[in-house]
Parts: sequence; C-alpha cells; structure tokens
Amino acid sequence: MKKILLVLVALCSLALGSCSSDSDNNNSEMSNRWNIDEVTQTLYDNDTEGIDVTVRLALTPVEDVILEPVITCSDDEIKEMVDLPLMVVIPAGQKSATFKVSANMLNSINKSGTVTLGFKECEGITAGTPVTFNVVPVGGDVEELTAEQNVLIETWKAAGFDAKKYLGVHKVCSVVYFNDNDKDSYNGGNSAIEYNSFITFNISPNATADDIAFVMKSNALGLQSFLYKMYKMNTVEDEEYWLANVHNADLLKAVNYNADKETFNASLEIHFNLDGTIRFTDDEYTLPNGDTMTGVPFKFEYSAWERQQSLSSYIIDNGDAGKEEITMTDAIEQGITLNPNSVFPYSDISYDAWDGGETSLYVAPKASYDDSTIKFVFPWDFMNAYGYEKIAVTINIK
Repeated sequence: MKKILLVLVALCSLALGSCSSDSDNNNSEMSNRWNIDEVTQTLYDNDTEGIDVTVRLALTPVEDVILEPVITCSDDEIKEMVDLPLMVVIPAGQKSATFKVSANMLNSINKSGTVTLGFKECEGITAGTPVTFNVVPVGGDVEELTAEQNVLIETWKAAGFDAKKYLGVHKVCSVVYFNDNDKDSYNGGNSAIEYNSFITFNISPNATADDIAFVMKSNALGLQSFLYKMYKMNTVEDEEYWLANVHNADLLKAVNYNADKETFNASLEIHFNLDGTIRFTDDEYTLPNGDTMTGVPFKFEYSAWERQQSLSSYIIDNGDAGKEEITMTDAIEQGITLNPNSVFPYSDISYDAWDGGETSLYVAPKASYDDSTIKFVFPWDFMNAYGYEKIAVTINIK
C-alpha cells in the first residue's frame, strides 16, 4: 500500500516582502494571511476527479507564494486514501489559487469521516482557519438484501412500487436558503448554499408490506455537512456565547474534545406512498426536554456526545465558589450538553411557528417522487436562528 508523501523540505522560504506586498497597500510591514473557502462538496473514496479547494490571500503578493498543504483526518485509514498536491502556488500578482483534493484509489475506507485541511507555517504568511469536509465510502452503506426484504420487494411491486429502482447510491443536490437575519452570521452574507454529494437508500428494518420504508444511514438528504457545520457554529465554535460559559468549556476538557478527530453522522428514515408522495416528518418528534413537535426526525451520532454520555460525572468551575463535581445527568438537565438535538430541530414545522416573520422562509414540508427524481422541501431552524431557513433537496435516480 503506497502511503501519500505529504512532506516537502524548505517550501516556505519566502521573504516577508514577497508574501506581504499589496498593489493597493504598500505597507511592507503588513503580514499577509491565507484563508480557505468553505468546502461544500463531499469526497468519496472512488473520486479521482476530486473536489475543488480555493485558498485566498489577504494581500496581493509581488512574488509567487508557495504553500504546503497538510491534513488531519478523523481516521488513519482516511489519511491513506486522500491525495493532495505537494504544494500550492499562488502566482505573483494574484490573490487566490484553486487546487484538487482527490482519492488516490490505492486505499478504500470502511466508514465515513472528516478531513481538516490547512497549510504548514510559512514565513510572512499568517495562518487562517483550516477547512473541514466529509469523506465517505461510495456504496459503503449498501446492504445485501435479506430473504425477508426480497419478499417485501415483490409485495410492493405487486402493489405498483418498484423498490429496486430506488435502492442503492444516488446523486443528491441540497440547497439551503437562508433568511436575511441569519445569512450574515451563518452563510457569509450569501442567501443560499448548495451541497452536492451522494446518498444511499436501503430498506429500513421497520419496513412492512404496508409501509414502504427506506433509510439513509448516513448523509441523510445530502445535509450531513451542513448540519454538522450549523451544530459547531452554535456550540464548540461559538466563542462569544457557548464557549464563554465555563461549564461548557469544562465539559470539552472532560470528554477530551478534539475538533480534528470528532465524527458526526445524520441518518433518516422515509416512507414512500403509492400516490407519489413521501412521508418524512414525525408528528411526535421528541426533544431533549421531553416536549414533542412535528419535525424531520434526523438521528444523529456524534462522537463527543457519545463520550459525554459514557461519563458519570465531571468537574465544573464555579469561579469564586470553587470547583465541584457534577453528575452528567444533572449537567445534561441543566443544558450542559453536546447532544446535537439541543441545537436542532428548534421549532415545529407543521405550521409557521415564527408567525409570519418578515424574513422567515416558512414553506409547508412536502416530498414527492417519480421515475427520475425524488424531491423534498421543508422549513428548518435551530437554537440561535432568527426564523426558518428553507431547504430544497433533489435526488437523481439512475
């Protein structure tokens, strides 16, 4: 097995002047800085074409800038699969460069994970924030049909539904439309963001002759990257509020939180009706506080949350009152939690719970299918939202 060589010697030997000059600002004392555009694509383990990554400089250089990419992966297996350039060159007079990150086809992976991409330290260049994207095994979620499931398929076919057409791996395009109050804080001022990836349909273990139930065991509706991003922005990356609560900061220490190693998964069960519609909401979606409402019943698996649940207690700092040990049950009841469901869903989606707010993008949830596409549209909000966002998903059937 060939291991990717990611180390170059003495790439970053650029002088300060070559990295930090700008045609609009000739202040040679000003340091340049790299930033990486958000990656909305998912890398699959058979994707030799790769995904595009764009790095930008704050200032226009007068000489070529050479950056050396480095990655941290949630699993060593993923690191062996990822291929990236040994260097990225931003030519003199330009402020950005786009490069590919791809699968090397030398190694496959057995489970999904994440890659965090940044650059090695370079003289005269200040580091920006690394970018994280998902890595998924194509077809890794496809399950072999059981004898009982084959009987269900024949039963459904006799009723007019060809299940085999929808089983397996499909391309999905997921678009999130942000309301005007949220787009600046959560989407860089942009009104929408698009995610293109793949999803896998399997027959749900809950399926019956009268219930055509399929399950997406990961990347549900193509929204896993988006959901994880929103979760982090409202919790572990929220320095102004969430992290300012010392009890939350203490919790991260207790679970040995590691941003580069944590994993996040979103699954969803959906139900096909013979009239071309799909049921995908749950009228009795139960929130962590025990309340119920109508929502999209994503099921989340988050490594840090799983570790929190495995702890019986941890130490919290009460400032002048000193430190104390608190049971994890009490902590969770007080809202000191890494549970993704503490962030979303937040509002009922069976009606406009925002009462027609000026910028809220409420739309009645609905889903339909035909021989070539499956479409979903629904409102969605979260703990710190100022209204609904609108989500539209199109799955292309082979």
